[in-house]
Amino acid sequence: MKNALWKRVLSLGLGALMLFSLSLTALGAGEAELSRDWKRDQEFTLADPAPWNLEELKQVVDVRDPRSVAAYWIWSLNRLVADYDDGMEMMKYLFADLEPYGDGFTEGGSAGQAGWDSYFNERLDDPDYRWLPRAFFEGATAENGFLLDRPLTLELYFNEPNTKNINEQGEVFGRTCIEYWVMSHAGGNQVNLTLMRFSGSDRWYVTSGSASAAVFYDQRSAITTQQLELAAAGESGDGSAEAEHVAFYGEGMGDPGKGDEPEQPSEPEEPEEPEVAYLDPALAALEHFAPVNTYREGQYPDVAPGFWGTANIAKAFELDLMKGTGDGFDPDGNVTVAQAIAMAARIHSIYETGSADFVQGSPWYQVYVDYAEKNQLLSESFSADDYNRPATRRQFAAILAFALPAEALPEISDIGFNAIPDVQEWDQHANAIYRLYRAGILTGNDEQGTFTPEASISRAAAAAIVTRMADTGLRRSITLD
Repeated sequence: MKNALWKRVLSLGLGALMLFSLSLTALGAGEAELSRDWKRDQEFTLADPAPWNLEELKQVVDVRDPRSVAAYWIWSLNRLVADYDDGMEMMKYLFADLEPYGDGFTEGGSAGQAGWDSYFNERLDDPDYRWLPRAFFEGATAENGFLLDRPLTLELYFNEPNTKNINEQGEVFGRTCIEYWVMSHAGGNQVNLTLMRFSGSDRWYVTSGSASAAVFYDQRSAITTQQLELAAAGESGDGSAEAEHVAFYGEGMGDPGKGDEPEQPSEPEEPEEPEVAYLDPALAALEHFAPVNTYREGQYPDVAPGFWGTANIAKAFELDLMKGTGDGFDPDGNVTVAQAIAMAARIHSIYETGSADFVQGSPWYQVYVDYAEKNQLLSESFSADDYNRPATRRQFAAILAFALPAEALPEISDIGFNAIPDVQEWDQHANAIYRLYRAGILTGNDEQGTFTPEASISRAAAAAIVTRMADTGLRRSITLD
């Protein structure tokens, strides 16, 4: 009897051990493999002096550590400004394109451009833009022209919701993901950096091609004219000298052209249009939101450089999501129902087709109303008198919520029904409002997440919302008790 009992206990123990082993195997491609040290907000300090070229980069980057790959990726974009060829080689070493539905990848990107969009090449030559990658490092401020402090330090913020969501999708392909975001000290622009490690390898790659373009998004409107002039005149590098590189990295290292005029970007061969691969094809269409207009400081006399919404207004204009009214933008003016429908129609059209080619007639908004009705974007009917009335925040959320498919609005905030203090689950348009909260599009007016559904919404606030719809890097994860 005792022997039988002992055998039974031993059998159960071995079974439990096997189940535990199988569980670890099942989680091997997901978040369970991520080091605790990686999953927190932290500062990362680069080698000093920071590498100038691929040979030096290989000496200091730890490709087994996603924090190291992410930080040196941002630095490589700074090198792209100073020396296009060296910067591109560094970026290609750290980047890989994914096969959407397989376990394959292409180091350097399928187009050999490391996810870089040649549309932004002109910004590498323009002093008004060349400083933008510097603004992500600690110590770089508008007051000092965004000059870099040595050693270079970058703040990495762990994006837990996105990391969890992508790992749940990618586990079947044997991929492990981690996502960080970094923030510019100019206009507060936030850029998500998605990194992947593939089955059987401990090597990490940046896999979010749109991140390189996002670093160069226009933030000039967030600083004054004098600060822009100071930033444009600043040095692109970290101020290190040739002798320092030779001493740190060894003979034959460094940049022979250091001290001369910065090398201009060489004319790249016409590459095929880079294709950024996503685990979910619905997210790929978000790449259609690319700048088509150029915002100039002072374009809207009623939008001051220091205004909280300037960067969002500028981006909404550049992405062709919003336009001015008369001689200005009217940032404090109320959004009308017609304007809300126009924004939803433009977002939906750009997502689906890559452009928002609408020809206005009389009344001006009819073309947008027809489009919205045809594509079933509206969840309520409006009379002719409604279109020129201010939209309530409840109406605005309902109109915008269906401009993108659910797959392009993945949940990044765990918000249960009735968590928003003034929106109950049975309220009108509650599903739309909660959908936008969970996707990080709406965050509420205070720490409690109050929505004030019956209040009107300003055009500046609308600009913040539509840019979050278009750019996942601007979305905010929140927690509501």
